[in-house]
Formats: sequence, structure tokens, C-alpha cells
Amino acid sequence: MSRRAQIALLALSSLLILAAYGASGEPPLPQIEDLYRTDTPVDALTLADGRSAIYCRLRVDPQTRALKQSLWRVDDQGPPHPLEPGEPDAFSPQLTPDGKWILFLSTRPFADGTKAFTPVPPYSDPAADIWLLPVSGGKAILGAELATDADNVKIVISDAKGNEVDTVDMGAQKAGIVPLAWDGVPDPKHLDSNGKPVALADGNYTFKVVATRAGANLTDAKGLSFDSVASVTTNSADGVKLNLSGKGALKLADIKQVL
Repeated sequence: MSRRAQIALLALSSLLILAAYGASGEPPLPQIEDLYRTDTPVDALTLADGRSAIYCRLRVDPQTRALKQSLWRVDDQGPPHPLEPGEPDAFSPQLTPDGKWILFLSTRPFADGTKAFTPVPPYSDPAADIWLLPVSGGKAILGAELATDADNVKIVISDAKGNEVDTVDMGAQKAGIVPLAWDGVPDPKHLDSNGKPVALADGNYTFKVVATRAGANLTDAKGLSFDSVASVTTNSADGVKLNLSGKGALKLADIKQVL
């Protein structure tokens, strides 16, 4: 076969390949609608165990086309799952130095319904406050302060009507501050139609600390709750005060721990 014939066959082969590719259809060009299919993990953080990670799930609601952000956790024991029930707004997670807590930003309102702070200037990014959550997830952060050691400590949680809805047995505890992340799930074995544990409805809950030693109740056990600092007052007659989002102004002596 002459060189001219080889070149002709090569050119014909190229045309056939191009024709076949065109017949099979080129990949469609990106469309505006594709932007509303966004669902991707960002800002991933590897936890101390090296087998788990926290990340922000960034996606677009297909109905409202609004951007949604929430915290998720994934490990080698199962599929990814939301870190908080209901996936409230959360983004830009950071681990505390001890690796036990997650600091993150959120535009969610406070527990009393107060909205996030107004941004300045008005046309800047949406107002966001700093929130705190244990790496295990949870619905509320609370705890107990023990003046002495206890053989057993229980946290009894009640709803707004005073009905006891959950009791968390924390076992024996040493004197000091004992933190607890309550997930609002009274019975982990009680599952919904999707196979997930049924959590109590959002609302106002109270709790009390029941601590015993040698069968007797301890009267030096106190309940502690978490709040965020909205501002600091330095010219108060009572000295420096911290203005908390949910509990108002407190003296520094009333603050047991700063995270």
C-alpha cells in the first residue's frame, strides 16, 4: 500500500471516529438548573481518633432554591449523619484545642427566639453568631457542679409542663464540673419510619441534678447550663458583667467555665 493510500485511510479513520462521537452525542453543556443540584461536603475536620470527621454539608434546597448549610459527621462505623436533629443552619466549623468541641457559625435564632445580631453594614454577609457543640453532636449542652464526690449522678429532664421526659444516668463522678451533651432522645431503640431514633420536639426543657453518696442525697450538687456571650459590660457598679443571650447579665463569679 502506497504512503498516499495510508494517509487517505488514516484521514478516513479520523472522520469515522469523529462521526461516531458526534452520533453518540456530546456531553450536554452545564445549565442554570445544575446549580440547584449542588450537594457537597466542605470544611472537613478530622477528629482525634483518626476514624471520624466533621464537615459542613453545602447544598441548595430544590424547592426554595435557597442555600442550606449544616454540620454532618461521618466515621467508619456507618453512613454520614447530621450532627444536630433537623439540620439547623451551621457553617465554618473549627475544633477546640482539646478536640472535644466544635465552634461554628450560625444564623439560627437563640433559644428564646432572639434573632442573630444585625450585620453592619446592612449589605454585608448575613448576621452569624458563634455556637458551640460537642463532637458527638447533641441538642443541648448542660452539666452538673459537684462540691464532693458522688456515687451516682442523674440528670432529670422535664418539659415545659413539668413532666419528666428523660433521665440520664452519669454514674459515679468526682467533685468538679461534669459536662453533658443531651441529644433529646429518651429511647435510642424507639425508631421512626426512616429507622432513626425519635427525638423530643424542640421546646423549653428544664433539668435537675440528683446526686447521691452512700444512699443519701447530696445537697451540694448544682445544675449548669450553656449560653453564649452577647457583650461585656465593664462600667457596672458590680464590676465586669457578661451579658448572655439567654440568661441576661451575670457577674464573672457566676461563670463556672469558659469554652
